[in-house]
Amino acid sequence: KNQVFSTSELLNTVDNSNTVNVLLQRALKSKRIVRIHRGLYVSKIGPFETMSVNPYSIIRALDPMAILSFHSALESYGVAHNQYFMVQFRTEVLRTPFEYDKVQYQPYRSSGHIDIQNLDNRSFGTIKVTTREQTFVDCLSFPERAGGIEEVIRSLSLFPYLDFNQLEVLLRQGNNSLAARAGWLLEAKKDSWRVNELTMESLKKRTFNGPFKLDKQAKENHGWSSKWNLCLPESEDEVRSWSQ
Repeated sequence: KNQVFSTSELLNTVDNSNTVNVLLQRALKSKRIVRIHRGLYVSKIGPFETMSVNPYSIIRALDPMAILSFHSALESYGVAHNQYFMVQFRTEVLRTPFEYDKVQYQPYRSSGHIDIQNLDNRSFGTIKVTTREQTFVDCLSFPERAGGIEEVIRSLSLFPYLDFNQLEVLLRQGNNSLAARAGWLLEAKKDSWRVNELTMESLKKRTFNGPFKLDKQAKENHGWSSKWNLCLPESEDEVRSWSQ
């Protein structure tokens, strides 16, 4: 019934670990199943014989509590500027990355409270994903996990709206460097997102002890935002064009 399944799921059906091991070894030898990762398999019989595997099905089978995050969250909302052959997720089940069918699976440990919501799909069921607001904060905090700062700005800018009550709570928990980057982007999108001036003022007050960097990995900076005490990797006009 399940294209992707785990050893633990099989044990719930066949309550004997020795029997399960024998069944798995026979199925692997006959190529009726393929091992994706330790304890995780994909069926290759019946309707699944030639069917490709949805990466989200793998994550859900690996850990039903896994949370799509960073660039994978952007992709799940349909705003990613580029599509990657990588699935990023928060989990307490897995520590090391793995690859299957040319897709990279990158786990991250959860730390603190994470705002999430459910993503429903007919093909793989329900999987958890960070909210738009949490994704905004995650990607600006760790742009290297979301394709770099240009990809982050181009992608986040495609969100049609944000809940600023939720966003302000999350931003208060972040550092002043995040406040400067978030304030710069919110100002660039203030008209389309209808950003409250009080929100930007509260962020601006936290930028006095800069300078900060929009791109943490940039070796050189070619622009400057005096309002946000922020070094820019390119001229301000160029960087603002990423948010258009």
